[in-house]
Amino acid sequence: MNLRQRCQTVFKAGYEFGQTSFRHLAQKTKLSKSSVHRLYHRIARRNQHPESSLWEIESKILDYQKQQEQKLRTQTSGVEVCAAADETFFDQVILVMLDLPSGYIFVEEITEDCQYQTWQEKLTRAFQPLGLKVKYLVSDRAKAIVKLALQDLGTTSIADLFHVLYNLNRLI
Repeated sequence: MNLRQRCQTVFKAGYEFGQTSFRHLAQKTKLSKSSVHRLYHRIARRNQHPESSLWEIESKILDYQKQQEQKLRTQTSGVEVCAAADETFFDQVILVMLDLPSGYIFVEEITEDCQYQTWQEKLTRAFQPLGLKVKYLVSDRAKAIVKLALQDLGTTSIADLFHVLYNLNRLI
């Protein structure tokens, strides 16, 4: 187990079992008492940075995602979502689709391309187990996303305002 994984293990145990002895945390995490002591103080020192609470939160977000997906699977009526989809181009192509009101991320995956087939595959994997119905899909009018909305989701495709406002601002 690397340092980051050990820190996360101690953090989770501390969060789960609360203020307890290092011996108790060591038993729960199956790490040595001295290791738990060092990691605990390392986490405490790290908390002097304002963003440090976000460093350990990824696992909590993933746990919450699993809980919400399980909840959606057990509901009998179809849940309607208002979704937005886009692709970002940094070092790699990242496909992103989320629920607008809640900000819940359905798809956020690195991929080789942003073609219709790729979107279709990612969407099927995310939506099929949940049984969701999309009320409308907001996008930057990329052809693959518009086709996805109209053909696969059977819903309305709505243009976002970012690109319109950007072009309008360039004229001023």
